[in-house]
Amino acid sequence: MCSLLPDEDRLVMSCVMEIDAEGEIVGYRVAEGIIRSARRCTYTNVQACLNAGQSYPETL
Repeated sequence: MCSLLPDEDRLVMSCVMEIDAEGEIVGYRVAEGIIRSARRCTYTNVQACLNAGQSYPETL
């Protein structure tokens, strides 16, 4: 139920925080939302993209 399969809506609870320059939380709110993944990626795939300086390579 919680997996992020591509092109499927998933219900989520989000915490949106405002953090100051010192790293302190100065405000926050919790809200319901919907998330939809465009693609399924592994941490290894994403790290390889970051290391190569790519934002959205065709190989993913």
